[in-house]
Amino acid sequence: MAYAQSTPVPVGTQESGGVTEPEASAQSVESPTLTQPLAKAAQEQGVIRCLGVLEQLGNDLIGDNAFGANINIDDGHPDDRPVQAVLSIATQSSPTAIAIIDAAPVDNGCAPAFTLIRAWPRDCLEISKTLFNNFEYQGQMPGGVTRLTLGERLQALLMPLPSGCLSIRIEVAQ
Repeated sequence: MAYAQSTPVPVGTQESGGVTEPEASAQSVESPTLTQPLAKAAQEQGVIRCLGVLEQLGNDLIGDNAFGANINIDDGHPDDRPVQAVLSIATQSSPTAIAIIDAAPVDNGCAPAFTLIRAWPRDCLEISKTLFNNFEYQGQMPGGVTRLTLGERLQALLMPLPSGCLSIRIEVAQ
């Protein structure tokens, strides 16, 4: 299996406010006005088709919170290959979040996906009843991980920790 050459691009940090949880959707090709450092860094590396997705998800996930990010972009074909951004988002209202944004060029624009990971100081039952109360219970996975879904493209995994719960929210566009 061959892998394309990719150079991580540090995005730096932005100082601070909670992480909202956006809804991913396929975006058409546009030339958006960029305010998000994440999208600006991708644009500087040659990404065009997925800028709207990176701008939208960056704004939704980061908001006005302090963050640090790294973007992986294919060196040879930046606009033809998926872009991945890994973020650490510090909030005042909830635990620090790790977010992974994937944006893949498709014929009609860009198909996004994101994963949002947080360690909560509360047990998983409480987290499922408060943060994921509209999700449907799908069962227990090995290791005591609870799987919840909301529709066909949104799921949450809740993993018990010795002193809390790790939540992993995964959303993929149709």
